[in-house]
Amino acid sequence: MSSDNQKDQFSVLEPGGSVLLTDTPTFRWSTLNGATGYVVEVYDAQFNLVSSSPQLSNASWTTTLPRGKVYSWQVKAIKAGQEITSPRPPAPQAKFRVIDQAKANELARAKRAYNSSHLTLALLYADAGLLKEAEQELRLLRRTNPNSDLANKLLRQIQTLRR
Repeated sequence: MSSDNQKDQFSVLEPGGSVLLTDTPTFRWSTLNGATGYVVEVYDAQFNLVSSSPQLSNASWTTTLPRGKVYSWQVKAIKAGQEITSPRPPAPQAKFRVIDQAKANELARAKRAYNSSHLTLALLYADAGLLKEAEQELRLLRRTNPNSDLANKLLRQIQTLRR
């Protein structure tokens, strides 16, 4: 491997491999030395372009996407007049899912009804595939119940799933 190839490497950071509660995700990636701009492209499950950013100078971008769908995304760095794309094979696609509106509404109602029950919310989030949110609730549960074997066990399970 040449060191030139390594200089042209950068990576997508988030979202990827997750389920999102929000329909306005923020895309983040590492920067590429010498890049003068970045363009983000978001595709649906049939590889139709759903959204594209203008040329950006920073390493994040937010857009609104239709709910209830699976997406993949990539970012193109512009460097010396060339485009360098991430992720690129053999790296896996950066995929994520935005939950549908009915499930988002259900979770919003549950959050209002069970605001002080971190265990209930963690289980509901985990069931919906929202592992980041489930982990946050389990951390809150563990903080208020530090000796709870159940809280510690569930937190370890969620953290393992997130890896």
